[in-house]
Amino acid sequence: MKKTTDLTKIKSSLPYCLYHIDDRFFKMNNGKDKIQFTKEPLIPNRRTAEMVGMETIRDRWGIDAYSKVFIITERQFKDESDAKKHTLRLVNKFITIHRHFDETAVHLIPLISEDLSEFIWEASGKGVAILGLSGGIAISNPLLIQVVSSKIDGFFREDLKLQLLEELLLNAEQYIYQGQFRQATIETAIALELVVQKFITGVCEEKKIKSGYIQDYIKDVGIYSQLNILLRLLINDNFMDEILEKCKTGVNIRNNVIHKAGTADENQAKDFLYAVRELIKVISSNKPINSPIEVLEDITSDAQDFITRVQ
Repeated sequence: MKKTTDLTKIKSSLPYCLYHIDDRFFKMNNGKDKIQFTKEPLIPNRRTAEMVGMETIRDRWGIDAYSKVFIITERQFKDESDAKKHTLRLVNKFITIHRHFDETAVHLIPLISEDLSEFIWEASGKGVAILGLSGGIAISNPLLIQVVSSKIDGFFREDLKLQLLEELLLNAEQYIYQGQFRQATIETAIALELVVQKFITGVCEEKKIKSGYIQDYIKDVGIYSQLNILLRLLINDNFMDEILEKCKTGVNIRNNVIHKAGTADENQAKDFLYAVRELIKVISSNKPINSPIEVLEDITSDAQDFITRVQ
């Protein structure tokens, strides 16, 4: 165990507030990094003084509070730039996991170096960072804060990882929030192809079909035939038609966006994301013919509530 004097210290402020995080230390990277968030109130202006009890999550840069972040790390840094890079890696990783456990945190976008204000790096040892995150108005909810914080704490303590599928869906959700519907459609389409192909691969592997044959077949058939025929053959569900039609519509929009410089609107992006989430729920809750549902395990989150959480 390292002595406190052997650790570097970094202090800074972030451009928004993590309202649903308590002030415990979260251990990341097997305890080599510790991170703490504290909420700092701002003096209300004329607009916020009349909005007590309301929540304004769309105000990214904040009008009512900000978070300071205190990071203790065993790493050594050659200069302030190196310390900032490490700080951003930790904070952005934490924010991603925060969004996984708190659906109201969709507005917490990844930060860049310019977002770190009041950055102080103490090179006496290895590493500590304190930053501030400003944010909008939010209702205090002690139970929610404790639940979200405990889930994130457990995630890092067990050194779990978010799977690619979940990251893609979280990205699509955030792109929709930011009004980037074109990019949201692309991310959702990638997630759709991933989940369908992984599912089909798992079923084929149960039948002892060679990997090379499986991949060639998936490539030759394409996503439309996979949705039109294969999933209907492999899954017993009476409600597949509407979901699959919405998925195919989303794929058409994606193709138009990529190949014809087309656009996507908010409703199209939301419908596509909803359909893919529903398809994941159907696949996970209906046992495929002659194949165990466990074929999806390698693309779901280590935190097993993901499939049931998405609506």
